Amino acid sequence: MKRWITCLLAVVVILAGCQAGEVESATTEPTATAIPPVPSHTATYVLEILPTLRPVQDRTTLPAQGSVEFKVIHWNDFHGALVERTTPEGTWVPGIARLASVVRVESSVLGADHTLVLDAGDWVPVGNPKTVDAQMSLFKSMGLDAMTVGNHDLWRGLPALLVFASESLPVEVLSLNMMGREAGGCVDSQLINGYQIYEITGNDGTIVRVAVVGVGMEGLERENVQSAYKTICYTNPVTSYEVLYPSLVEREKADVVIVVSHSGLERDEDFARQTNALGIAPDLIISGHSHSWMTNPVVIGKTQIAQVGEFGRAVGIFDLIYNRDSAALDSSWRQVVFSPCSQVDDETQSRLRQALPDLVIPDPQPCVVRQLPQGAIYLADMQPLSASVGYWSLGVGTFPATDEGMVQGGMITSHGESFPKGLFAHAPSELVYNLGGLYTRFHALINLKEIACGNGAEFVVLLDGHEVFRSEVLTAESEPVEVSLDVTRAKKLTLRTDELGRNDCDATIWGDPYVE
Repeated sequence: MKRWITCLLAVVVILAGCQAGEVESATTEPTATAIPPVPSHTATYVLEILPTLRPVQDRTTLPAQGSVEFKVIHWNDFHGALVERTTPEGTWVPGIARLASVVRVESSVLGADHTLVLDAGDWVPVGNPKTVDAQMSLFKSMGLDAMTVGNHDLWRGLPALLVFASESLPVEVLSLNMMGREAGGCVDSQLINGYQIYEITGNDGTIVRVAVVGVGMEGLERENVQSAYKTICYTNPVTSYEVLYPSLVEREKADVVIVVSHSGLERDEDFARQTNALGIAPDLIISGHSHSWMTNPVVIGKTQIAQVGEFGRAVGIFDLIYNRDSAALDSSWRQVVFSPCSQVDDETQSRLRQALPDLVIPDPQPCVVRQLPQGAIYLADMQPLSASVGYWSLGVGTFPATDEGMVQGGMITSHGESFPKGLFAHAPSELVYNLGGLYTRFHALINLKEIACGNGAEFVVLLDGHEVFRSEVLTAESEPVEVSLDVTRAKKLTLRTDELGRNDCDATIWGDPYVE
């Protein structure tokens, strides 16, 4: 085995060094401290940095009593989006300081020792891999626990990836089915650790063991990666996982299995279907690669799959309770979509400036959110029971797409008003929220974005399935209309917009709706 690695990687290191030089010379962005060069004069060095794979442990069986509450915070396809900016395509990027703020706040609820923070791959900055070290330093300070490898993370070549994985600890870089390659194809040589076991202890001493497994789609090394296919081979993730699973449950005695996957949503759904059929399904799949936006997780058998777009524009949160008596996992999921009004973590912003001293990092623009009465809540801060829209996706505080007069990720504005807690739901749309009989009034300012065309739309409010409000027909020229309704004892609130014959540009907006 060592012979083929020695011969192969002697060539690979030289090629990787040349490739890295080409990428770095092409970028004009300011950089952090340069990544130390990987020596290319000897394959012995590569052999020295090949990680020693973690052996399977034989753990003791835990008593069947009690339950443990914990969280999983996740994101995917961050692509080095460290600094707040607007892309050439018009997408607003919130920056890592906003992501860090949510991680810190959510981790403080139960404590960092009851929170797992996971990244589903493609963390390398596109076109500028020199900032990887700065980004990893920030991820460490945020409490990131584990990440899988994305196709863009292979850009610097295998030797650099192995160095990165060895130096990233305590952040685990995991990939179960990333294998070596020789002239004949894939070889049975796993290059980095495939999983890690985390033990979380409840207040009463009850322990839950969580296995986090990293995978990538078969053939990931060929997804827009220069020369990675010469040394790396991604095999079928289901096959690799099927081999591993008995060790996870019989020897490692994992109670909960989480797969962190850079495969794309459709392939992760296939993974869930196949593993459910085999009786080895994971509990959660943290998905990446396809940049998919979701209102709720996809549920296949016992498996929930969640993904949160790209560029750190949102973060997903699973709130979980594992009961040892019943071996049952209760879970709920929500996502936080960032807007210019989202909180910035000052410590992370300061670290970012220190890590990238040559880069101009603007201060966040001021944003004023109306203070609500005590006990009131914006619908933007509630997870809808269901949401459907006629075009694009639901915008929560920000526009979901770039079009005339609107920038994807930019704050919702219309008729001179800003709606940092607004809902942009292109007609025909239906948003359903659980009120639980806890509120007495509903408030909103309804209107259409100025880009709207056609013959307008109507806004409808239902309480427990019964219509209680229908607006007159509103068009792009209509002034915003204030709505205030009695919702006493209502358990379910439905907000609907009806298009009137055509919906090509019925850009309907619920302006900062809230209940009190």
